Amino acid sequence: MDDARIPVDSSPIYRLMPEADAQKIIDASFRLLRETGVAFDPDPQVLDRFSDAGCSIASDHTVRFETDLVKECLETVAKSARIWNRDARSQQRASAIGKVTPCR
Repeated sequence: MDDARIPVDSSPIYRLMPEADAQKIIDASFRLLRETGVAFDPDPQVLDRFSDAGCSIASDHTVRFETDLVKECLETVAKSARIWNRDARSQQRASAIGKVTPCR
């Protein structure tokens, strides 16, 4: 088969997730961080920083993050990012809650 005859769409098609579904993932993430936590290597400096921030630390070095702390930390990160298609010709700006708009 001659590869030159196979049409290639350089602009992948995607659909944004409905906001309600995105919120379900966000809520589940907060619950996971709060109830299950994240296991870390037993580095005393790292664990002390988490403890000073108000996290609970189990004896197996699992750190649990309260939702308010996670939200507070998320307030300090970029609210949007530029994304490009595969051929880097088209730019869009993606916001934290799934809105995508063309960059000007």
